[in-house]
Amino acid sequence: MRLTDVLVQDNNALVIEKCKEELLSAPLADWVKLIENNASTIHLSDKGSVQEGINEFIRAYGMVEKPFDKDLFHPKSALGLLLHETKNKANHKQLSLSQYSIGGLRRVERQLWFVLSGDGKSRILTFACLTGLKTGMFKKVYLVFDNKHLMERDRADFKDLWRLAGCEN
Repeated sequence: MRLTDVLVQDNNALVIEKCKEELLSAPLADWVKLIENNASTIHLSDKGSVQEGINEFIRAYGMVEKPFDKDLFHPKSALGLLLHETKNKANHKQLSLSQYSIGGLRRVERQLWFVLSGDGKSRILTFACLTGLKTGMFKKVYLVFDNKHLMERDRADFKDLWRLAGCEN
């Protein structure tokens, strides 16, 4: 079995997390065997809350500064109200990653996140930009798209969110 096949299987996410330290110290060629040896029957699904997702990222990748270590999307917050009013809602895991990645920019200059096709890259990116703008971390953001179709799709999908947030174009 190829490593890419093992990595994209939903049920391997927890296994990979469980044996992360072992994987980091092993050659890439041994990863498939290590993952298969540590396999479990637990399946990864969306977290019950944004805070649970943030806590998971903190355990795996390190702390982020306040206010990014606490759920900024709770129902009584400004971001939570925007989320409630928009048509294109992100799930808890997507919101957790968007918030954690913006908070992480205070620690590191660059980040690389691998998000599988269909797992909500557009939502994660949109809510990360919105989080950065609404927390004052950024004054302006530029979204760059691979092609015009994706740009037009995301513009239509998030038009109401950007309007509600008071953001231009």
